[in-house]
Amino acid sequence: MRLDITHILTDMKNVINEHENLYELDGLVSDAVQYVLMYPKTLDFPLALTEDECMEQLKSLLNSIQDDQSLGDRFHEFFILACGGLDDPRMRDLLANLLVWSLDERESQLKTLREIGLLPPDNDLCLAKYIKSESSSSLPSTLSRNSNDFGQLMMRCHFDALPPYVEANELQPFNERERAIHRNFKSSYEIVQNAIYALLGMGGKYLKKNLNTGRLALHPRNKSRLKFAQKSMLLRLAEAGFFHDQVQKFSSFTTDYSSLGSMSQAFKSRLKQELSDYRGQVSQLQDILNNYRETQLQLYVDRRQNWIHRRHEPMTLLRLVTWYMKPLFRLQWLTKIASDGQLKKGGELASFLYNYINTGDPYMHDVAKDLLTGCCSPMLRMISNWMLEGNINDSYDEFFVESLPEVGADRLWHDKFRLRLDMLPKFISLDLADKILKTGKSINFLREICKVDDAVKGREHLKDIINNRVSQIFSFVADTKWHAAIETCYTQTSKHVMDIMVGPHKLLVHLQGMRSYLLLGQGDFVSIFIENIKGELDKLGTDIYNIHDLSSMLDAALRCTNAQYDDPEILNHLDVIVRSPYPGDCGWDVISLQYTLQGPLATMLEPAMPTYKTIFKPLWRMKHMEFVLSTKIWKEQMSNAKVGYVFIH
Repeated sequence: MRLDITHILTDMKNVINEHENLYELDGLVSDAVQYVLMYPKTLDFPLALTEDECMEQLKSLLNSIQDDQSLGDRFHEFFILACGGLDDPRMRDLLANLLVWSLDERESQLKTLREIGLLPPDNDLCLAKYIKSESSSSLPSTLSRNSNDFGQLMMRCHFDALPPYVEANELQPFNERERAIHRNFKSSYEIVQNAIYALLGMGGKYLKKNLNTGRLALHPRNKSRLKFAQKSMLLRLAEAGFFHDQVQKFSSFTTDYSSLGSMSQAFKSRLKQELSDYRGQVSQLQDILNNYRETQLQLYVDRRQNWIHRRHEPMTLLRLVTWYMKPLFRLQWLTKIASDGQLKKGGELASFLYNYINTGDPYMHDVAKDLLTGCCSPMLRMISNWMLEGNINDSYDEFFVESLPEVGADRLWHDKFRLRLDMLPKFISLDLADKILKTGKSINFLREICKVDDAVKGREHLKDIINNRVSQIFSFVADTKWHAAIETCYTQTSKHVMDIMVGPHKLLVHLQGMRSYLLLGQGDFVSIFIENIKGELDKLGTDIYNIHDLSSMLDAALRCTNAQYDDPEILNHLDVIVRSPYPGDCGWDVISLQYTLQGPLATMLEPAMPTYKTIFKPLWRMKHMEFVLSTKIWKEQMSNAKVGYVFIH
């Protein structure tokens, strides 16, 4: 402890001129306070400058010396820290003036100190007597001015000059001062630590959680220790903890409702990932606070280092409030989205999330896209599995393609699979969904009906693109690699189906045969066939029994016309049938041609056969009318004409 005011001013000057460490300023201010307390009347002396005016002068001086414009501000911060706990503005003004006076000349300093009463004559006399008496022989050679013994002796010397109302124990506040600074730092550390806990929804010394609302409120027992600004910032930071708890609740939400599908689980997994990222950021803040605390506990390590370069920014409530705005916005939107979408599933959940992408807010777009990307990963695997393997792994009915187990293989092409429109996401158009449906349906058709595998070439490459290009599915223009892979699968599969049906199964040949015989396009055959069975056609429907005779007449008509040159595959599928007659039906009503299909052709064309039969009926009646006109009415008219001609002549 320095009890010589001139030495205190010299050390202050060294600190300002960077000859001493800036951290020495704390001890110098403490020594100056102890010295001033020995002369309390000096606090009433009218000073020319206030604390703020003194600091402005010093800041201007320091900023002019160094290129670093923040040097003066840092010195001011250290002075404020050193004066922590001093509530008397007179003392603070005097300390600031002492710093300014330390830069004056020696004579000017002594004159000023005597004027305000900090260097009274009796003090000079006491010091002179002490130094003279001790310098003769009683002072050990090893005793220095900085030793404890010398300090005690100087303390006794100064006690003699104290006013009677100043007690000796008031001179010990150097240790009290040190403890006050420690308490101040500890209190600041506890407040910031409590704020970091609040970011995670946890209470502490200054915040307590309300079990009913789930929010953090000021602790009734300790809130009086906080300033108004600290209370306000703590409560603002506590909002982030509340929304953190809300997101955590929704991410672990369970229900018996069937919304617990794979896409819903992926959505919750993404929420948990968001919480993990947020907690990682909070842990970084905790590391900064811990490092700053360790630094403050070792303030005097490496004293020779210039104080200007010892930059250790403290973690404050203001820095936390500045940081938390962006995470708070994200947590608020995560809470809203999770709350509104907790009972949705599958494509419905994907469409719900997709609505937030088109809000026009780029930050909201990023939040929704991250959630949608995580949510749609199971759906893309379903699409990949369906388009490349023909399988539907959908235990929770959340895929937009569904299989009807009650439909048999004979209706596989048309009725076995269909779109589930309520599960179709908005970002997948009906045209694209139809291609996805037909691709998987074609693979099932080839595998189950045609007994053909490996419908898609480069399956592994396409699978990798479809599964791992999640973000491209949301593109407004279908020009991404993901859409190109879907188009490739659809094109290859459709071409393979056409090659199989047109090649080995002769689809076009059979279509031509159905046109020639069911639609009566083979005119010579139809005329000969009707001529051969006209006896059966004129009978009542109940009198037609022998179907074998009709079949032989059909064969005879085929052999007598150009139909004999058709593909035998067509002729083998052509047959004549007799329907069950209704009262009043004749042969024309019950006898008709039939084209029988089998295998893949029957699966693909079977739904179209009723249409062919429907068209065959009016065409058959037209042939009936033509036959009646040509064989009966026309002949009778010609016979009557000949008879009339003979009668006239």
